[in-house]
Amino acid sequence: MVEGNLMTVTRTCSALFRAAIIASVALCLSFPSVCAGALRKVTVFPFRVTSPGPDKDLQNFSDHANKRLRSTLDSLSENFALEPEMSTLALLKGKDAPETDEEALTLALEAHADLVVYGYLSRENSRFRLRAVMWDAQTGRAIVSTDMKVDNIHGLPNVLQLFINSVSKRLHGGPRLPLYRSTAPVPADVKGLNRTPTLVTLPRNTGPWRSPELGATLLGLDMGDLDGDKKNEIVFLDESGVTINRFEEGTIRPLTQFSESPAVFVSAEIEDLDGDGIAELILCYQKPTGIESAIVRYENRDFRIAVKIPNVILKTVKEPSIDAKKRILIGQRTDTENIFSGEMIRYELEGEKLTSIGNIALPPGTLVLSYDFGQLGKAGESFRVILNQDQRLMLFDSENRLI
Repeated sequence: MVEGNLMTVTRTCSALFRAAIIASVALCLSFPSVCAGALRKVTVFPFRVTSPGPDKDLQNFSDHANKRLRSTLDSLSENFALEPEMSTLALLKGKDAPETDEEALTLALEAHADLVVYGYLSRENSRFRLRAVMWDAQTGRAIVSTDMKVDNIHGLPNVLQLFINSVSKRLHGGPRLPLYRSTAPVPADVKGLNRTPTLVTLPRNTGPWRSPELGATLLGLDMGDLDGDKKNEIVFLDESGVTINRFEEGTIRPLTQFSESPAVFVSAEIEDLDGDGIAELILCYQKPTGIESAIVRYENRDFRIAVKIPNVILKTVKEPSIDAKKRILIGQRTDTENIFSGEMIRYELEGEKLTSIGNIALPPGTLVLSYDFGQLGKAGESFRVILNQDQRLMLFDSENRLI
């Protein structure tokens, strides 16, 4: 459904405009009583419809987007003050909503706003485009930006939701998962050394995969045939959701995006669970109520949730003693004090029904998201590898004995 790129779009302001921004920041530095302790003012402009001629469909969506954005920002917290809609319309003085960075920021300075949200909608060669930006007037840069094209107007709500998720995360931050300890123990002999941080100790806003064509920091990816056309799709995972992509003509082409606000996504995996030749998408995400997993089917460039299961982390693993040819689906309960006992639930998917068919014992301390099984060292020797809660790699044999 979705074609285009998520990317950070920062246009160069004129020297005069940048001077105005610097002057406004200098005012706060010179007179801290004016700015200290004040709420951060947020101005939201309606998305401008830039298609030639009247476009009722896009105008209706612009009205919907304006309501959604204002509703989201209005409920943020006591640290932000949303400018009333009537004041924003008065600021426009009967003119069209801003389209460029300079237009929006000129109005933001006039309104003494700290943050400004604006964007535009257009119809381009039978495709629909949404560009949305949140700009920080104090720093003079875009802090959230989404620019995507969709083949169908019904795909625009997904793009809007992605922008809303990014705004919420930028202003609130994402909740930290309680599955690892916040500070890993440091051996005495390496304390004080200037060592490069390992992947597991990198801050949450740093990810192992980055690309100038992607606005989000990727946390993972997987490949598989999700629609049964004998061509593999690529799934990109970031905290706000997943994007389905395909590699065509030498480039990665985004197809559609899935998110479930206010969830923070943790893992995404592609695997054919029912043996029909079409892979399912296994998602795990954290909601305010706790961990939840879902098995999703991708049909006609749209997502359909087949199964949802709360308080369980779903993942497929290799287990030759049970099935030497394919991975098996297991789940780890997160609503029990014995979450790290190593006891997992084995599941089987039939149609839309997920059935528990027994248990499987993994090494104590296992978080299934950080577990794998395979051959290491000499041929024929297989081991279980885990990253435990203290962020230590541990190696076990097939009978869960520590090596």
